[in-house]
Amino acid sequence: MLKLALFFAPIQSFVVTNIIKGLTLSNSILLLLMVKSLLTFRKQIITVIIIFSLAFISFFLVAQWSILVMPPKYDLSNVTFISKESIKQLFFRKSFITQSLYLLVVVSFFHFLLLYLRNYGKEKILNLSYLSIMVFIAYGYYEFFMYLVTGQNFDFISNRIAGEDFQVGLFQTINIAGVQIQRLKSLAGEPSMFAFTILPFFTLSVYLKRLKLSIFLLITLLLSTSTSAALGIFIWFILDVIYRENRILKIVLFSLLILASTILFYEAAYQYYGFIEAKLMLQHGSGIERFVSFSDHFTGWYNSNFINLLFGYGFGYVRSTDGLTTLLFNVGLIGVLIYITFFTLPYFLIKQKTDYIKGLYISNLSLLIVILISVPEFYYPHIWLFNALLWHEYFKDLSFEKRFISGVMEIAPIFSNIRLRFWPINR
Repeated sequence: MLKLALFFAPIQSFVVTNIIKGLTLSNSILLLLMVKSLLTFRKQIITVIIIFSLAFISFFLVAQWSILVMPPKYDLSNVTFISKESIKQLFFRKSFITQSLYLLVVVSFFHFLLLYLRNYGKEKILNLSYLSIMVFIAYGYYEFFMYLVTGQNFDFISNRIAGEDFQVGLFQTINIAGVQIQRLKSLAGEPSMFAFTILPFFTLSVYLKRLKLSIFLLITLLLSTSTSAALGIFIWFILDVIYRENRILKIVLFSLLILASTILFYEAAYQYYGFIEAKLMLQHGSGIERFVSFSDHFTGWYNSNFINLLFGYGFGYVRSTDGLTTLLFNVGLIGVLIYITFFTLPYFLIKQKTDYIKGLYISNLSLLIVILISVPEFYYPHIWLFNALLWHEYFKDLSFEKRFISGVMEIAPIFSNIRLRFWPINR
């Protein structure tokens, strides 16, 4: 069941039913797996759920206590709340329940992955993940080429409805060098989420030394024409320069690649760069919307009392257009620090940093930065997959160290006896 959940993980624009928001194929399978584990009284998953729930609810109750004792005085009318209660109703909003359930599902997914990795290793998980991504991309190219031929949207799978009448599976096109093309989205729902899904797999493929796959995934990322793709590629390059060798050579080659592509495909490159620049420079509708949303949510959090500054107002309360202000408002500064630590800590604890481990860390860090800057998604399964892979390497390293120390402790008395026999201590 875990393998099925992993295989269907990239599919986010198809749901089993729209009555329950977010009931994707992957989430449905994970819920069944959780229920099965609870019914069979598997101690590990029950322990994880209890410990996580107690810590999570305690954190939430501190924020709620603060709201009751020191109600916010700042006007929060510009903040985008997820549930429909009155803005003045800050105590225990309904969205806390629904968003917390989504979080519990992906935390359980993370736990199941760690158990599988511990028992069977990483190879099967990696192979299945890349197979899943290739199928996911194939559907995106099917849409892309069918639009080139017919000028029509050929997505026949997406059915997920967000809000009242907004259908996920946005059909977006862009004119590149006089050719109208569909922006790649596949079953992610929209181009930015498609790029967000592909990014860590592209990054890791570089460090797995799969050159053809890396080039293919890079081209696929660019065809999404998403700022998230451009941002992710830039972040990957900077991190690669920082954490690996041949820094000067990489900068020169990367600069030459951009220059050559601009010269050879001048008009297409000019329009592509212009589209990205318009968003970044607030000359495009979505860029302006993102900036305004960031400002409103950051101001709402910044004008809170001291307790809400640290603990936020409640998990799942609001959704900004970026992850940073979404987290700050919902879980406060402490919550943001916990989230960042979760992504980054294992790398600094692992002693033997192979290229694979560096690749996992850079993939994770790229995901984290993109989440904080532009993609406020915390429940996407691949986020938890890459974190599970990195944490597994730490636990494996830790268990090896424990076994080594245990072995030394067992062998030490033998050497000590040999020493005393041949070199007795003079008393």
